[in-house]
Amino acid sequence: MKILDTLVIGAGISGLSCAYQLSQNSAKSGYDLLVAEAQGRVGGNIVSQSQGGFLWEEGPNSFSPTPALLRLAVEVGLKSELVLADRKLPRYVYWQQQLMAVPMSPSALISSPLLSFSGKLRALMGGLGFVGPAMGSELQYQAGEETIAHVFSVT
Repeated sequence: MKILDTLVIGAGISGLSCAYQLSQNSAKSGYDLLVAEAQGRVGGNIVSQSQGGFLWEEGPNSFSPTPALLRLAVEVGLKSELVLADRKLPRYVYWQQQLMAVPMSPSALISSPLLSFSGKLRALMGGLGFVGPAMGSELQYQAGEETIAHVFSVT
């Protein structure tokens, strides 16, 4: 039996990105790497679906790709596969058994049923810079936990 130097558990975006970076380093050092995935496909939460001429994503936790993500897609040869949405078009989340428009402005946030009053206040305070850093992601302490749960979660 061959002994591995590195085992990456999970072939979601984090596991695959980690494996890619490690493979870049292993080409120089010669160590063995294996990615193990429990599901019958790679991608983790990222799932693209299409029906009736519409394409939607069921799992990504973001609406816009970062420069690092775009750079990675180019490096691994996926540039031609990228489908980027027009930033001017509305975004929707499926919440409480219906499609809900994601508020893209402070006025839309105030009238949105996605968040409670305290969730709206927290998101507005973070967006205006009144809430300082806390433990967790930049987005979470800017927008608040309720915004993350209702707008960005995959549940």
